[in-house]
Formats: sequence, C-alpha cells, structure tokens
Amino acid sequence: MAVSERDIYGYTSPNGESHFEWVMRKMLPDGNGTALPSTWYVGDSVVLDLQWTIVDNPNLFVPYWPVLQAVTFVQEDATKEVLQAGSSEIAAQVPFGAITGIASGIACTNPLTPSVTLKNYGGITLTSALIEYGIEGQTMQQYSWSGLLVAGASTPLTLSAVTIPSGSGQNFVAKLIEVNGNPDYYNRNLNFKAPVSLAGTPTQTLSQGFTSTTFPPADWMLNNNGASTTWTRSTVGGFGQTPGGSAKFAFYSIASGVIGELIPTIPVDLSTAINPIMTFSVAYCQYSSTYNDRLQVLVSTDCGTTWSSVYNKAGAALATKAAQTTAFTPTATQWRSDTVSLANFVGQSSVMIKLKGTSAYGNNLYVDDINLSDFTSVHSLEGVTSFNVYPNPANDFINISATMEKAMPLALELTDISGRVAYSLNLGKVSSLNQTIDIKNLAAGIYTLAVRSGNSVNYQKISIQ
Repeated sequence: MAVSERDIYGYTSPNGESHFEWVMRKMLPDGNGTALPSTWYVGDSVVLDLQWTIVDNPNLFVPYWPVLQAVTFVQEDATKEVLQAGSSEIAAQVPFGAITGIASGIACTNPLTPSVTLKNYGGITLTSALIEYGIEGQTMQQYSWSGLLVAGASTPLTLSAVTIPSGSGQNFVAKLIEVNGNPDYYNRNLNFKAPVSLAGTPTQTLSQGFTSTTFPPADWMLNNNGASTTWTRSTVGGFGQTPGGSAKFAFYSIASGVIGELIPTIPVDLSTAINPIMTFSVAYCQYSSTYNDRLQVLVSTDCGTTWSSVYNKAGAALATKAAQTTAFTPTATQWRSDTVSLANFVGQSSVMIKLKGTSAYGNNLYVDDINLSDFTSVHSLEGVTSFNVYPNPANDFINISATMEKAMPLALELTDISGRVAYSLNLGKVSSLNQTIDIKNLAAGIYTLAVRSGNSVNYQKISIQ
C-alpha cells in the first residue's frame, strides 16, 4: 500500500515546477509490503489494518491529510508484475487557498500599500479568509476577507499599508491562517514571499554591465514570482568583453510559463529629455523552432502600478544564432545590440524600467551593457562630416544623406516604440550615403533610427504621421 498526496503546492523545484500531483508520501507498513497467503480458495479474503501517524513538524513539508489517498496493489515478487490495483478517494473536500502574488514590490513613498492576489486552488468555494502579512522580521498585520471565490478563481485584495525598513534585501510575506472560519493548516507549505524595495531618487541615466559578482546588482531588485530561480549572473560578457558579466535567464532548465523580473529600483528622470534611448546587448538561441522564450522591457510612470511594453521579442525574433538542443553559452560574435526608444515618456520625472523574461523551456538568454541616455543627434560618428534626415516628421518617405571622410561600414535600422524592427539595411563599406526609406505602410508614431558603424552606434528620433 502506498499513500499518495493528490496535489502539492507551495514547494518550487529548481526547474520552476510548483504544482505536483499524486506524489507518494509513505509505504505501508514499509517498502516490503505485506505478504499474502500463497494459496487462495474461492471466497477467501484478507483484511489489512494499516496506520500512519503524521507527526506535525513546522520545519518539514508536512503532508496535508485531506488530500491523501491510499493506492493498493498486489504484486508478484518474482516477476514484479502488478496483478491487481485500486485507489481510494481523497480523504476530504476542504477549502484550499493562498496568496499567490503582489502587484508591485516597489514603493516610491513609504509606506507601501500592497495589492495581492488570493487564489482558490480547489476543494470547495472560499467564503472567508484571514490573512497575516507584513515585512519579514517585522510585526505582522491581519486582513479579513469575505466573499465567494470558486475553485480555480483568483481575486485582487488591497491590504493596509506596511512600512519598508531602510536597507536592501527586504521581503513582503503573507499567508492564510484561516479559511472559511477554520485554521488553514495546509498554508504552512504556501507562505508567500516577494522582494520589496523603496525607490531611489530619480537620475537621468541608467547603466549596468553586471561586472560585480553581487546579484542582483546594487539598486536592482529580482522578482522570481514564486519560482526558486530565474535571472542569475553569468561570467560571460556581452560581445566577449573581459572582465565579463551578464544577466542570464536559464530558460533551458526552467519550466515553461515561469516569469522572472529584473528591476532597477532607481527611476529615470526624463522630464527634460529630448530623445531618450535605452540600449542593451542580447544573446539567445532557441532549443528548436517551437520553443519561443520571451524577453520584454516594460516601463512604468506610476511607480510600478501599471506597466507599458516598449520591447517584446520571442523565439526567432529574439534569437542571435541558430537553434541548438545543447545549453547555449554565447561566443563574442553571437550577440546583438538592441535599442528601445523612450520618446513616449519624455516629460516624465520618474520612469521605472524592468526586464521581464518568460520561459518556454527553450534555451538560455543573456543580457548585458544596459545603457539609457538622451541622444539628440547622430553627428558624433567618427568620420561622418555631415548627416541629414528629412523630412521629420514624415508621411511617405524618409531621406537619409551623409558624407564621410573615408569609406566606412554603415548599417541602418528603424525600430518602433516596442523595439520591433520596421526597416533595416546593411550598406557595407561606403564613402557617401543617399538612402530613401518607404514608410507609407508604417503606423504613425515615434520611431528610432539607428546608424551603426562597427561597434559605434548613434540614434535619432523620427516622427511618422
């Protein structure tokens, strides 16, 4: 006889799995089973009275008795053939809920008003819950909820404010101590924890090369969204730089659907910016064409309450080399420099940015050389004596002209506000430039024109009407 647990939540394995079904917890009376008589006559039966006392231990992942079931089988020892088997129903239908997420762990002013998610994992409808929450290590508060939450459903809850202590490494914790008027014994295995931080004073630039062995870096926050691991530091540097360092999301070993966020806790001040551009180096390859891991850059102007996507690439569009089934570690030539225009946020004095990775259980992603600056012209490319882009704003065509002191390699790339490449052209080595880009089929909005020569790149904001 084996005792199995119908559902386990709360424990997150290294590959990101956090829901397990029919997990064996105990063999009765032990792994040798019970010997049955060698001779049977019609009508014979054997009655077994087997017991298991579950010892309550707050330091262990204790089995939850209502979802335990007995699985009994008759096996021939010599051949290991299972001759007959059966299972019981679970012990009881009980309420089963937990806090599963927090909307934002960043506070621009103290205290933080947490907005969390209450989920009903199954069993029966939740009608009430008593939630204990606060900053880990500090005095906890309680919040009482009542309503109707059917199995599988979730609802947002706004809790009373909590004060975040100064210093890094703070965590918000929450758990259900009662559901439907009874103690929630199962929630011992479902204590929610997420990092929280006070936002710093806004600055006008952002730069991160992940060269420090400390991860996340100073003034950055890592949100694993309940997974055991997502973003980590790699010693591999962008374009093979040494000393190296980059942020790695190991999609290769992390379950599909797992989300990880890497967030600078110091906002960017774009109140006087003219053409703010964010650049970063990225390296990624797919496991195969059906595995579409995703990288997004998101921006918030309300301290993380809502986010807008300014960069969203997945699968082949994100890849910098052909797919492979072995774990990907990039060489110096397997990187790409991507650009994101933040022109839509000019005038905002506190802009927050985050990198969001979503696993499809594909292959590894690396990000490095994050820089945000205000680019007002493209005249600083070495060897370029004149550069003109007209008309701007434009309706049907963009004309680009340039003269150079000598022949040099040039490449053009036009991207929209979300980072999607609308036009690209590799000109090779040229001594002058006269190029017309047809934009009649492009949606109106702000675009960024990137002009590259070797490892040098400059940008210009283009308005398409």
